[in-house]
Amino acid sequence: MSTLISPPVSTHLAAIFADAAQNDQPLREKFRTLAPEEWHALQKDHRFLFGN
Repeated sequence: MSTLISPPVSTHLAAIFADAAQNDQPLREKFRTLAPEEWHALQKDHRFLFGN
């Protein structure tokens, strides 16, 4: 049996993935609403997403 599918590792992995799914939603929305010039700026420097 794999340790990745047995507790406590599986429990922690499930929590991490659930947290990521919830916290990634604002970032996904920002990607969907980027204007072309913003998308190009992002391609040059990812810090654009964080307002720097």
